[in-house]
Amino acid sequence: MALWELLDFIITGHDDAVIEERLERVRSAVAQSGPPPWWTEVESNTLANAWVDNLPGGDAEELGGMAGPIVESLTESVPGVRRTSAILGGMTSGTWYFLWSLDRVAAAKGLSTAIVAATATVRSLIAIADNSLP
Repeated sequence: MALWELLDFIITGHDDAVIEERLERVRSAVAQSGPPPWWTEVESNTLANAWVDNLPGGDAEELGGMAGPIVESLTESVPGVRRTSAILGGMTSGTWYFLWSLDRVAAAKGLSTAIVAATATVRSLIAIADNSLP
């Protein structure tokens, strides 16, 4: 939801010029605070498509598609978690990701903590960008 809120802040009710200004303000807020390791995923999977009338719906599939690349990146930072992938299926194959850990409870807690922190960071960046508007 935080990524949807970020796009909503940038896009909703604005023309291309204002969208560009808001994108720059968000990017400036990221530069000031230092980009988190997963920020490149936000740039390439979310902000690259930030244009008028391009706000995705709020259904679980679209929200999951926005969050997926960040969560994949976050798994690399959780101690004791390893991620592998495989291409499964025939003509309709797709890439599937698997998380491995010797301590499932600790891994789930670590990943949950990382997701909560990333969510807070995105919302903080929205607030910083919003407060920098004239």
